Amino acid sequence: MFNRNRRRYSDQKAKKLNRDVISYEEVPLDDYEKETTRVSTVDAKKIVKIVIVLLILGLIVFAFANRGNLTPENISNWFKYDVLGQGEGKGYPVNIVGTNVDANNMITVGNTLSYASDTSFVTLSSNASEVQNFQLSYAAPVVSNDGNNLLVYSLGGNDYNVGTTNEIKYTGKTEDNIFTGDISGSGVYGIVTQTSGYLSKLYIFNKENKQIYAYSFADYYITSLSINPSGTQCVACGISAKEGSFSGMVYVIDFKQEEPLGTYEINENVIYRSEYLSSNEVCLIGDTASYLLNVSDGSLNENSNNQMLLTAYEVNENTGNYSISLSRTGDGHSCTVKTFNSTGDTVSEIETDYKISALTLQKGNIYILENNTVHCYDYSGNEKSSGDAGSGAKQIKVSSDGTVFVIGVNEIRKAELN
Repeated sequence: MFNRNRRRYSDQKAKKLNRDVISYEEVPLDDYEKETTRVSTVDAKKIVKIVIVLLILGLIVFAFANRGNLTPENISNWFKYDVLGQGEGKGYPVNIVGTNVDANNMITVGNTLSYASDTSFVTLSSNASEVQNFQLSYAAPVVSNDGNNLLVYSLGGNDYNVGTTNEIKYTGKTEDNIFTGDISGSGVYGIVTQTSGYLSKLYIFNKENKQIYAYSFADYYITSLSINPSGTQCVACGISAKEGSFSGMVYVIDFKQEEPLGTYEINENVIYRSEYLSSNEVCLIGDTASYLLNVSDGSLNENSNNQMLLTAYEVNENTGNYSISLSRTGDGHSCTVKTFNSTGDTVSEIETDYKISALTLQKGNIYILENNTVHCYDYSGNEKSSGDAGSGAKQIKVSSDGTVFVIGVNEIRKAELN
């Protein structure tokens, strides 16, 4: 896999010098050169067997850790687009297809980049060749994905699409306007809509697009939905006006039971996003605080924003971490970036003077967008590199090979970090 220049050594012994020199071991060099270390054939075979066993164990551990993503389709796509570099792209930057791309509608899977505009859902390879260009006609498209599984829906509309980042396979239509939706790694997905007689209604579909569950919410508008990796449960977050203020509610729902497993009231806090970090832990990112919910024991742990302004957030279910950017001045400047693990413990806290508008996580690094500059930090707060993001930068995403993609006003480009 790596190219190494290997020198060829002569099989002939160098001519002996006519001098008596004592080595550091007090042995004449003539005798020293005759001493060799020999590995028996039996020992060599043992070493080879040990190496093979270690490699197999390593592959087993890797496969177990990534078992949710090691589908035949994902492996095929990785080989085609990452290994073979299939496609004839001319490289970045590339113009956006459509007139507008929301900052939250850009995702990376492996080394590919996908985005949804008002006219198309597009996936690009590492060299910017088009893997997919699926026509949309959504005034407000929203992208949800779990690995390569994909759900694109029309917020406030009636249409949605299901498939992968490489191929949209199904187009559906709802009777009522869509509030939110989510898809799991197992292919099970959910759509929440308006409904007559209730404030919201949840529909759950299997990977064959057949409805398998439904639940109506009488008191709350559901604004965020997250389905667990196996597609058996979900967390739905809602909001409602209450006595001149507003209150929030979190529902934990099992698709085999008619009523929720649990409900949690959260007052004076709007939940922007909910996401499973593991099969049991769910992070909830809100306006005034973030939370870690353990659906097994029912515990809900709060991490307060301490009255600071939330300017950006990112959830990385692959690492089980999430990060938030909080402005100490309230105008978006002087941000503190906090990163939490799946148990709610703080694993990193970085103080900056920056006005941070976006951030993303990748392989133990935190990438932040400050005006038109990308900065990369490790969890200890050391700045490892930085680079120009270009004018009008709205969002950044990092691919599996460390490429930093930037979405601008009308183009997708790469940021070169040094």
